[in-house]
Amino acid sequence: MATKRIVPVLYAESLKEIVSFYTDVLGFQVDTAIPNLDDPELVIFDRDDASLMYSKVGPMPRSSSQINVEVDDIYAVVESLPDSVKPEWGPEHFDYGRTEFGVRDPNNILVVFSMPTRA
Repeated sequence: MATKRIVPVLYAESLKEIVSFYTDVLGFQVDTAIPNLDDPELVIFDRDDASLMYSKVGPMPRSSSQINVEVDDIYAVVESLPDSVKPEWGPEHFDYGRTEFGVRDPNNILVVFSMPTRA
């Protein structure tokens, strides 16, 4: 059995801010919104080969979660962020060969962008 991909499912009380953050700030597209995008209970986001699902239904309270997103050019991602969104830290080079930075989504989930450190 080969693992093809992993789609995290996260939970929030309200998805309107979540939709805005992932589409307007991080450049994801809404693939599916159930029942609709005006008042969603479940949203699936896609960007390139990555997917993420948010649901209003599920375990509460929020857990301390983190999403790791591998990118080709971390500096381009940082440059694309609006002035209203500041990284929690980074970009920072780590001894394990990665350059990373993190931002918090409206649900306080840490979204970490990562790429191999350039030589």
